[in-house]
Amino acid sequence: MKVYDFIESKIKVLNETILNETGSGALRHWIENNYDAVTSCRTTSKAINDPDASAFIKRRAVWYKNIHCRGNKQIVDEENNEVDLPDEIIHYIGNLSPDVDGHDQIDDYKVHFKGFTDDHINDVQNRCQLPHTHPGYLSNYDDIYDEVLSEFIKRENGAQPASAGLAGSDENPIMYAVFHVPVEENEVDAQINEALQTMTFFKNFKI
Repeated sequence: MKVYDFIESKIKVLNETILNETGSGALRHWIENNYDAVTSCRTTSKAINDPDASAFIKRRAVWYKNIHCRGNKQIVDEENNEVDLPDEIIHYIGNLSPDVDGHDQIDDYKVHFKGFTDDHINDVQNRCQLPHTHPGYLSNYDDIYDEVLSEFIKRENGAQPASAGLAGSDENPIMYAVFHVPVEENEVDAQINEALQTMTFFKNFKI
């Protein structure tokens, strides 16, 4: 599975839950208002070539396609099975704030996230103004999201995320990636033993 192998159903869920709940989704609103359609690989392609679309909308459309599309097709996994993230994960992402930076294990999933405060956004904009030869130079502002996603993947030793994208608001987005990382059996046993030791009856019981 490649980095951008994320599926149509989860994109729809994340758009409808996270983006709607946070009041974000300038690209989604623009597509709805101008094409009377939902955000998809086909409509974002149309927006990229639309002379009436602003530079901001076109950048967001390009980034959407880089993450979610191959050509004009929504990408699915190799087995054509839907990636169904638990509601707990979706709600967790939806409640992240722009000042977060880290990861958290939730059951069999690890969620990596990085928010963009105003200071972070200014730093990224400054990187776009650096000389082309500077190691921190960015040719396009939205390249920062690819950079952050690559860092998430590096932290997981090259594992590919089950889902990734932007939450938060357009002004202060939050980059996230969800990896399927089953908890090791010995870790589960340790957690169970720890819980058992809090109960008097099971003080001398161990798995």
